[in-house]
Amino acid sequence: MRILVDINHPHHVHLFRNAIQIWRNRGDEVLITAREKDITTRLLDLYGLNYQLTGRQRIPSSGNFVLGVVESDIAVFRAAKGFNPDFLIGTSFAVAHVSKLVRGQSMVFGEDDVNTSRLFWFITIPFADYIVTPDTLGEDFGKKHITYPGWHELAYLHPNHFTPNPNVLIEQGMEIDEPFCIVRFVSLRASHDVGERGLSEETKDKLIDIMLEKGRVIISSEEKPPTKYSEFQLRVSPDKLHHLLAFAQLLVSDSQTMTIEAAVLGTPSIRCNTFVGRTPVIEELEKKYELTFGFSPDNEKAMLRKTKEILASPISQQPWKIRQKHLLDEKIDLTSWMVELLEKAGKGEL
Repeated sequence: MRILVDINHPHHVHLFRNAIQIWRNRGDEVLITAREKDITTRLLDLYGLNYQLTGRQRIPSSGNFVLGVVESDIAVFRAAKGFNPDFLIGTSFAVAHVSKLVRGQSMVFGEDDVNTSRLFWFITIPFADYIVTPDTLGEDFGKKHITYPGWHELAYLHPNHFTPNPNVLIEQGMEIDEPFCIVRFVSLRASHDVGERGLSEETKDKLIDIMLEKGRVIISSEEKPPTKYSEFQLRVSPDKLHHLLAFAQLLVSDSQTMTIEAAVLGTPSIRCNTFVGRTPVIEELEKKYELTFGFSPDNEKAMLRKTKEILASPISQQPWKIRQKHLLDEKIDLTSWMVELLEKAGKGEL
C-alpha cells in the first residue's frame, strides 16, 4: 500500500510513529507530511522519520484559520499528487479535502467531540471517507464512522509498545528512587482553545511550592517559561518525557493530552482548565477509572487541596497502578488495531 500520513501536532507524531514503522518494515510506501507546531519536526527527526514540510501553524484568528486551511490543503495536495496514495490518514481536515482530488481514501482520526471542536468537524466530516474516534465520544457520524475502545495515547504508551526507562531519571539529573512531580504548561493557542483558560501564574507558584515540600519539580512547557522557573526545566529531549511521566508521583497540568498520557501510565494527574467537564475522554478517565481530577481555574483552593492529598498518601497505599490495570484490561493496543484497520480497508472489508 501507499500511505500518506499528515501530521500537524507533536502528539500526532506519537500517535502514528509505531504504525509507520510497521508499515515501512513490511514494505508499504509511507509519505509523512508535517506542519510545524512547537516540536513536531524535532520529534520526527529524533525518531528518524523523514517528512515533507507543509508549513507552519498560524496564531488563531478567523482570517488566519481560513488561510491555514487553504495553505494546508494546497501543500498536502501537492505531496499527494506526486505520491499517488491509496490512503491518506491523519487528524487533519486536509487529508479529507485532498482525498477528493486524488484517488486515495481518507481516514481521519479524531479524539475531540463536536462540541469541543465544532469548526474542525464541520469542515472535515462531509469530505472524509472514514472517521475514526474513541467510542467514549458518543458521536454518530453515520456509515463512515468507526469507533474503538481506547484513546490516541494507547498507540504509543500501551505496554506492547512502551517500557519506562529509569535511566532517563539520571539524564534529568536525579536519583532513580527520588520523588518528583511534573507540571505541564500549555499555550492554549490552538483554534479550539480561543477563549479558554488554564493555570494562572499565581496558581503555578503555589503548586510548585507545595510540590517542593515532597521532592523535585520538573516543568514541561509549550512556550519558554519565566526565568524564575529555570531551575525546574526539562533537561532531557522531548521524546523521553513519557519515561519521566511514568515515574512521577503526580502530574498537574492545563494540558488535555498529558492528562490522558499520565492515566495510561498509571500516574495520577490533576488538570486545571475551562475544558473540565466538557471532554468525554477525560471525563471517562475521571469518573470511571479515577486516574485524574479536574478543576476549573476558578476553583484553585480545591485543586491545591487535592494536590496535597495525593502527595500525602504513602506510596504503598496508592491505588493508581491497580486502576491503570483496570484501564488496560478494557482498552486496546491502538497501533495494532490501526494497522489491522488499514489492511481491512485495503481489501474493501470495511
